[in-house]
Amino acid sequence: MIRRDGMLPDGAPSFDAFLDDDLLGYGYSLISTSMRIMETSDLAEPRQGTTIGSNEGLAREGCIHASYALEAATRNASKR
Repeated sequence: MIRRDGMLPDGAPSFDAFLDDDLLGYGYSLISTSMRIMETSDLAEPRQGTTIGSNEGLAREGCIHASYALEAATRNASKR
């Protein structure tokens, strides 16, 4: 985000007041979904013909994007 000490600088775009809440919810949803993918992929004992690599990659990407959303919501956030 572009905040400085919790405030948007002059000339910054006008963001929705609930943007931080939306980013947090999105980040936590991605983490939850990624964990479900990992749990259902049976990574410990793959079955013949399954695509473990693609499921693992998808879960990894979900966690990475979750980290971006959580960082955006918390970096230089205003103190409530």
